[in-house]
Formats: sequence, C-alpha cells, structure tokens
Amino acid sequence: MSAANLVLLASAIDDELFEIGRLVDLIKREQDVLVSRHLDQISPILELKVQALQTLESASQQRIAIAKSLDLHSAEEISRFLMPPALTQW
Repeated sequence: MSAANLVLLASAIDDELFEIGRLVDLIKREQDVLVSRHLDQISPILELKVQALQTLESASQQRIAIAKSLDLHSAEEISRFLMPPALTQW
C-alpha cells in the first residue's frame, strides 16, 4: 500500500469527521432554538441539517469506496492500515 493511498483514505476520513462536526453544531443550534422557543428560526436550521446529512452521506460513501478499493472492509483493517508500521509491530 502506497503513501498516496494512505493520504487518500486519511483525507476521506477527515472529510467525514468534518461533516459530522458540522452536523453536531447544527443539532446544537436546533436545540438552542427549540429551548428558547424561537420557532421561526427552526425551518432554516432543518434545511441546513438536511444538506449536512446529504453531504455526510456522500463523504461516507466516498470513504467506503476508497476503503473497498484498498481491500479494507472493517474498522479494524482501516485502523491497521492507517497505523504506522512500528506501532503495528509493537
């Protein structure tokens, strides 16, 4: 497995984690709006959540496709692939 493959997979995982963070932020905003009862603000947040979920789904599918192309089918296999060789032996 080449360094380019390592970078490609790590980048896909980073993208996915970024989208998860974005979704969590939107959920927090939604919760704040609901608690403060500013219901007129909820619709735009819900639309942003839908977009964030779609983007997250796309990022997840991209990560899955890259992992499959590298013949990595489980979280354990991906972790081993991303782990430096010295730590794998240790």
